Amino acid sequence: MNFSQVLDKIMTDRNISAYRINKDIGMSNRLIGYYRNGEMEPSASKLIKLADYFDVSVDYLLGRTEKPEVNR
Repeated sequence: MNFSQVLDKIMTDRNISAYRINKDIGMSNRLIGYYRNGEMEPSASKLIKLADYFDVSVDYLLGRTEKPEVNR
C-alpha cells in the first residue's frame, strides 16, 4: 500500500474524519482530502504529526511496513 491508501484505511478503520483531524491537530480538511486521494504527499513534519496522532510509525504510514507499532 502507499501513503494515501494507508491513510484512508486507518481513518476508515478508526472512524476518524478529516474534520476531527482538523480539530485535533489543525490539519485542514482539504489537505487531508488531497492526501487520501493521492493528489499530494505530506511534508516530513506533517507526516510525523500524523504518525503521532494515529500512534503509528512513519514507516507504516508510508507503506514500508505492515506493522503499525512505534518502536520507542
